[in-house]
Amino acid sequence: METTTPQSFVERRSAWSFTVSGGKWTWRAVRPDKSKSVSQSTFDSLSECIEDAMRSGYVPLKPAVDRRGDDEPEESESGDGGTA
Repeated sequence: METTTPQSFVERRSAWSFTVSGGKWTWRAVRPDKSKSVSQSTFDSLSECIEDAMRSGYVPLKPAVDRRGDDEPEESESGDGGTA
């Protein structure tokens, strides 16, 4: 009996990797359909490599501290720990 995965659980993100060899950076992406893409050039720095990957669809995640949004409680400005 064949089992199917509900559409909401189907992976739609590509798996990206960045590697350095001999001081040169490259990127590689594996798509959900298992097709692969690799950088056509090598790069002197990771930031240059990431910029090229972004032109090919890579979307860097924001650091966790930036993703938290405004749902964190604010610290009291009174300096007394927030007690009234």
